[in-house]
Amino acid sequence: MNLSGIKIEQCAIDLFCGAEDFDDKISYILAHELAHYYKEHKWMSNTGLGYASRVQEELDSIYRTKAKRKESEIQADLYAGFYGKIAGYNTLEKAEETLTVIYDEYGFPKDNPKYPSFDERIDIINSKIKIANDLALLFELGNVLLLEKKYVEARYCYKYKQFRNL
Repeated sequence: MNLSGIKIEQCAIDLFCGAEDFDDKISYILAHELAHYYKEHKWMSNTGLGYASRVQEELDSIYRTKAKRKESEIQADLYAGFYGKIAGYNTLEKAEETLTVIYDEYGFPKDNPKYPSFDERIDIINSKIKIANDLALLFELGNVLLLEKKYVEARYCYKYKQFRNL
């Protein structure tokens, strides 16, 4: 992922090609990476500014800590779960299996001092499934209320405080 867009290797696509739940697994990867992009989790990485490298070093010490990376993964999974669900995919329901295959096939270490562990990533995913599904249901309720011209009620659904975390 970079600020000019996201890229998925053909190898990653091939890992899931032919699987019955291919769409759900690829939707998790895409939605998760789109979240990183839109949440600007690497917002300075591709600037053309002359002073960016010094600023980037300072920001890395603040924003690239394990805690900040975990926070970014939490945001990305919630985003992926919600937007995937309203688009018709079971993104988070297939995320654990998807991540397991990716870690195994790419040989990623399950523990990294600068990044949430594999087990932490799985815990994050599982902790966001119900929240994402509930938000998607609330959003759909807002759509129904809007169609019924119940604008005040629809507005309440769309302005629900949890949507601010997306």
